[in-house]
Amino acid sequence: MEDTVEIHLLGGCAVAIQGQLLVGLESPRLQALLGYLALHRDAPLSRAQIAFQLWPDSSDVQALANLRGLLRRLRRALPPLDQLVRSDRQSLTWDAQIPWSLDVAAFQVALASAHDAEQAGDLPTARAQLQTACRLYQGDLLPGLYDEWLLTHREQFRNACLEASERLAVLAEQQGDTAAAIAATRQVLQLDVLHEPAHRTLIRLLAYSGDRAGALRAYHTCATTLERELGIGPSVATIAAYEQAQRIASAVAPREAPAPPTAIAPLVGRATELATLQAAWQQTRAGLPGLVLIAGETGIGKTRLAEELAAWLGRQGVRVATAACYATTEQLAYAPLVTWLREQRPLPTLADAWLRELSRLLPEVFTTRPDLPPPEPLNEPWQRTRFFQALAHGMLTGHQTLLLVLDDLQWCDPDTLDWLQFLFALQRDAAHAVRILVVATVRSEDHALDARLRAWQSHLSRQVQVTWIELSPLNRGATDELAGQLTGQVLAPAQQAQIYRATEGNPLFVVELVRAGLAAGEPAFPTLPPRLRQVLGARLDQLSPEARAMIELAAVIGQAFTYRVLAHAHTGAEARLVACIDEAWRRRIIREQDVDSYDFSHARLRDAAYAQLSRTRRRQLHGRVAVALEAVYAHAPDRVAGQVAEHYALAGQTPPALSAYRQAAQAARRIFAQTEAHAALERAVALLDDVPPGGERNQQTTQIYEDLGDVQHWQAAYAAAQQSYRTALAATPSAQVIAQARLHRKIGTVLYAANAAYEQIDGSYQTAEALLGAPADHASADWWAEWCQVQLDQISLLYWWNRTAQMTTQLARVQPLIEHHGTQLQRAALFAQLGTAISRHLRYAPSEEAVRYTHAAMAALPPDSGLEQRTAYQFRLGFKLLWNHALAEAEQTLLEALEQAEQTGDLSLRTRCLAYLTICFRRQGRPATVEEYARRTLQAATQQTMHDYRGAALANLAWLAWQRDKLAEAQRLAQQAQQAWATHMGHYPLCWQALWPLIGIALAQGRDAEAIDAARHLLAPGQQALAPEIEVPLVAALEAWAVPRPVEARELLECALASALALGHA
Repeated sequence: MEDTVEIHLLGGCAVAIQGQLLVGLESPRLQALLGYLALHRDAPLSRAQIAFQLWPDSSDVQALANLRGLLRRLRRALPPLDQLVRSDRQSLTWDAQIPWSLDVAAFQVALASAHDAEQAGDLPTARAQLQTACRLYQGDLLPGLYDEWLLTHREQFRNACLEASERLAVLAEQQGDTAAAIAATRQVLQLDVLHEPAHRTLIRLLAYSGDRAGALRAYHTCATTLERELGIGPSVATIAAYEQAQRIASAVAPREAPAPPTAIAPLVGRATELATLQAAWQQTRAGLPGLVLIAGETGIGKTRLAEELAAWLGRQGVRVATAACYATTEQLAYAPLVTWLREQRPLPTLADAWLRELSRLLPEVFTTRPDLPPPEPLNEPWQRTRFFQALAHGMLTGHQTLLLVLDDLQWCDPDTLDWLQFLFALQRDAAHAVRILVVATVRSEDHALDARLRAWQSHLSRQVQVTWIELSPLNRGATDELAGQLTGQVLAPAQQAQIYRATEGNPLFVVELVRAGLAAGEPAFPTLPPRLRQVLGARLDQLSPEARAMIELAAVIGQAFTYRVLAHAHTGAEARLVACIDEAWRRRIIREQDVDSYDFSHARLRDAAYAQLSRTRRRQLHGRVAVALEAVYAHAPDRVAGQVAEHYALAGQTPPALSAYRQAAQAARRIFAQTEAHAALERAVALLDDVPPGGERNQQTTQIYEDLGDVQHWQAAYAAAQQSYRTALAATPSAQVIAQARLHRKIGTVLYAANAAYEQIDGSYQTAEALLGAPADHASADWWAEWCQVQLDQISLLYWWNRTAQMTTQLARVQPLIEHHGTQLQRAALFAQLGTAISRHLRYAPSEEAVRYTHAAMAALPPDSGLEQRTAYQFRLGFKLLWNHALAEAEQTLLEALEQAEQTGDLSLRTRCLAYLTICFRRQGRPATVEEYARRTLQAATQQTMHDYRGAALANLAWLAWQRDKLAEAQRLAQQAQQAWATHMGHYPLCWQALWPLIGIALAQGRDAEAIDAARHLLAPGQQALAPEIEVPLVAALEAWAVPRPVEARELLECALASALALGHA
């Protein structure tokens, strides 16, 4: 069957063959060449023309050479290229010989068909074609490229989609399809956020559809956007449209017109600091990624300064993503990343592997890709790296420059900090790095997290340029200027003096004092500074009673809140709620964030509103908010489990709080946020004392402490994990034998991880097995699953314990039972262990049976097994093939496993692949490749603290030095290899890698006794079996040395060495 090639250029470059997305087209130059050929597909293109367009600053000769090299790379990345493009010495011509499609071409065809249908009066067809065109337009043409030839095409397609969306909205409304008209209008605003007529249309359509809150938010979005981007308020026509919409959508009595909000506070007195920020950006553009930390007390203007830089760069077309952190214990891990990712809608075109990972944070991925398999559970440290890589792809794909703004860094979760650190390291090592600047604000008065942030900053300072900006209060002149701009008039000297005296130059105090009309009240807010209590109290007092009650409810929800949660927790009519939100927005108490979200314009306003609530009132509202969150997020409870738990806990409702904390921990573990999982479970532990003694308390204790032990095990807190498992065990009724056995088994796995004595580990497994009792056919599926897992863990222990005979006996005993009763994954593990046992028994001598078992293990894997599981089994196969001397097949299998391990981010497996590929190349006699892979192995094993593989890398570098007659270097490296193996906890059976060079060096230098000692080590029972041609003379050499016949012994050693070299075994 011929390949069907699908090419996508809108919203990012992606190519699929037979529905499978290709990887390897991430290079901007490859995308530029493919895009240029596809966009100019109607005529032959001279090579000189293409070369000039792609490399306008290079000489003709150099540009043509670049083009030839790029074509070779494109052929490797896109194998059917020669069936799409005809090439000769002078030109390239798009001449497809296989089925293909291009989204740009389909977009143009749909627009032309819509125009023809509308001209013919066929409006249904016109609308259908416009819908097709708008659906095809997934974003700007090749958004990550900025070549001159491309910009005109990009603008043309954007304008064409804008016009199509506008026309689609008109036709849909004419045909009575308001929902489609709203969707089309939203697409217009995605393309041109300053299109005020489209804002008015959206307000009107939402009102006609009965969505009062949606119309309100649409107006808020319009006003906020115009103020932020242009410094102006909505036009009279837009205000009139909103008033009309309110009359259409609601029967409530008319009220005052929604005047545009007070202007955003101007930036004054910060010219020097802004210049520092702009200089940091120029360094970033020059290729130096950077971090800027803006520090200062509350209200000093940190966020406002960051906003000014964001607006300045936004006007230049730089992608800006903004997020904030909040001082709430229920804050989910990676919350800033979720905000950043959701700001760029739609997501860039990504490989399925990356989309699956992103779905952990963005469940809406499955809305557009319901065919996508769910992501694998995150159980291994290497999987976190793959997850981080996916997040980086989601953030960076399609961009060359990026500004990330993070407000209130002192409250940032550790996982986001880790990812930012990973991102900077990734960009430092990337061939085509995105120019990234991260600007973060941090409160200087929040000292609790100083140590953590200082350690983070210290680490980053070794990777990127870190700039500190410490903001101080405004001087008298700047304070007067700010107050004057806010009031729109020059204040009298007495007023200026009063404001400066009251605010001491704090910009927030100035803004809030002016907005409060210079009034002063005396509400008692003990958690806030007295001056700020006075100012904020006056601001809140300006609200109507209904609006004040709504703000108190919003304050209980948190700093940020969605309309849906607020509406569900609110007890009044929706029309009144909409009116209250509008009032609070116009008073600048809250601000619009996106389509469904608001937050308080300053965290201190939220603090003031919350502080005024009585304890009883708080508990009542927290309970209502918990119920509202559960209802609104019933389709995705993991997203808010932590918040639900906190609200139930603050409402004094312990049972649902405990359940929600466990769910929050499980959700955190699914996105590798082990720190957050640990914190959630610790908070659950703190609530256990509130549960009355009895069965319910015991059950909760068992579940929570077992979950906590699992998290602590992953965090390498082995002693704490053991204690948690034992606490869970003590609370588990004796009748629950499966749970007790599982906990004993888990204690054994923790003991193994902690390098405990093998006898102690075995004791835990034996206890688990004894609790379960003898197998019985009538046992439940849960019993069999636990029993099978105990057996498999025991077998793994015996392998590392080097008890091969016992391992073989155990396998023979349990094999028929696991084959019949085990899960599919356990059966695959069984077959893999059978192959491993054979290899160990034969001391890694060639074995077709071991290879067959490994093939059987791969075939037994469940169909939905993830790439990481299949990669691990592929590595096992390559390992077996290597010792079977099937070197070419082993090489191919291990190279594929290496590529997949790098794709999944499994660093441990990657190291093992590199190590055994090095041996494969050594046995093939390819010294240059051995050196490359040995050095890669050394770097990887050192980073992963894998002493056995570090020793293997050093041994193979010793072999290279020996081959090059650098005997002193070879001896030093071989001895370092032996030292590394001595550090390794287990027994290492492949010491021949260093021993053969040591034997050769010792013989060459007349140190025969040392050569004999190395030969004894080669023949030790735990070492890999040798070929007869090598083993026979070695044994004879030891016998001759013992007699003693040293000359004969030396000759036999030389014979063995020659045989080993001839066979490629030395």
